[in-house]
Amino acid sequence: MKLIIHIDGGARGNPGPAGAGVTMQDEQGRVVFEAGLFLGEMTNNRAEYGALLKALAVAGRLGAGELDIFADSQLLVRQINGVYRVKNQALKGLFQQAGKAIRQFDRCNVRHVRREANARADELANMAMDAGRDVVVQDLTPADPRPASDNPPRNDTTNTIVLARCIEPPNPRVCPAPCKGNTTYRFDQTVPAGICLEAATELIRIAAKTRTQHSQTTTCTCPQAHCNARFEFTGLLLRHGDTS
Repeated sequence: MKLIIHIDGGARGNPGPAGAGVTMQDEQGRVVFEAGLFLGEMTNNRAEYGALLKALAVAGRLGAGELDIFADSQLLVRQINGVYRVKNQALKGLFQQAGKAIRQFDRCNVRHVRREANARADELANMAMDAGRDVVVQDLTPADPRPASDNPPRNDTTNTIVLARCIEPPNPRVCPAPCKGNTTYRFDQTVPAGICLEAATELIRIAAKTRTQHSQTTTCTCPQAHCNARFEFTGLLLRHGDTS
């Protein structure tokens, strides 16, 4: 499947309340996903990367093989395409996450467009900032691509959902998507808006190990260098309704 995707991200205050706009169409022009996604507090550039990461996650859930992604951020497009080096430490983590996600597709082109050609994505981002929450207009992604009878093994992290509370906030100069202290987050393979992929991956891995090996581990430190964020597990679920 090929998808045509427009993304935009922005923040009011830079840093300030941020939102991402993502709209996707298939080759027949059918809108398969369209949403404004609230990203919390961050800069404009980090919000642009947040929009890209959310788009890549949704495209993966849709099973797409080819992506044409359009953004009006020259910085984002030129960094992703290797024209600009990523010098900002906070953006390096997001750049690496995006590169890893892009490699999962057969082909992914990220192109620059003028703002007027990206109006819908900009509108969606502003809708999320206005509402202070996600605003989903259209979502045709499957809730779970596996049939209900195909239950995963206990150590399969693909279907694992982790509930964890941030007990120590990250270093904001290092973390590309800082979470808030004393706040509980829901982590899975799609990663909630504004949350670092590194922390989510580590939480899911340790939670699966905790479940299968009856470990007493209840906390996790984000593996990203110098981030220092710590989380406390509060719950573990499987998508098929199995709870622990």
